[in-house]
Amino acid sequence: MQKPITIRKPKIEDEDDLNFWERYVQPVFAEFCGTLLYTFVACLSVTVNNLFAIGIVHGFGIAVLCTAFVKISGGHFNPAVTVASILCGGTRLIVGLIYLPVQFIGAILGSAFVKLVIHQWGSYEEIHGGASMLRGNRRIDAFNEYQKTSTWQFGIHSVIIIEIIVSMAIYLCYLLSNIDDRQPIRAPLAYGMGVSAAVIATYYTSGGGFNPAVSFAAAICSGYWDDHYVYWAGPIVGCLLAALVYRVILGDRRKRILGKVN
Repeated sequence: MQKPITIRKPKIEDEDDLNFWERYVQPVFAEFCGTLLYTFVACLSVTVNNLFAIGIVHGFGIAVLCTAFVKISGGHFNPAVTVASILCGGTRLIVGLIYLPVQFIGAILGSAFVKLVIHQWGSYEEIHGGASMLRGNRRIDAFNEYQKTSTWQFGIHSVIIIEIIVSMAIYLCYLLSNIDDRQPIRAPLAYGMGVSAAVIATYYTSGGGFNPAVSFAAAICSGYWDDHYVYWAGPIVGCLLAALVYRVILGDRRKRILGKVN
């Protein structure tokens, strides 16, 4: 009688079993590659001149890359997400501090590649390299029909509030989907869908610049620095609020401060 075939499940690596290469080198390189690739597609997406398509590119880009790298580095590709994850116990401090400069370097290279491939045809200057910018309020030169006809007016304070709220929502979505112990599996798609929704909702107001690495990289390569502080203020405050809400109220039993059960 033939013995039944036993399918062995692959061994899941425990944090304590990781060697130096797996603990530091792979995660850091994953964040570098992921941020580079995400920045490239995010900045290049502006050339399609279609809001829904731009939102889909941002969201799918994050979802695919996070799915690939979430078990290696956490799939952040955003310094603000890294800070929130450190504060909430999802990323070790020393690893997170290494992530931050590496993400900015990856983003700058990704933005530089966009400039390399489209600069010679003038499109790069027309879209300001995909840099984060206030749209729909005539603060910039129109490069599509919506901006030529839009009469929406947004003050700088309103734009900062928009960036804070949207950043907080995205980062909280990441924390609850990808570091929370109650999740049976990680959910990078939820993170990506949150990014898509945020881009589509804010593109013609604040510009949807809730990733400081991407915003900074595009500004460096394009030289477009108008209202750049907005894209630091919003994500920084947003990540602190997201971490506070998660730590105090919404986090799992191991991470939250209040409502613990012995």
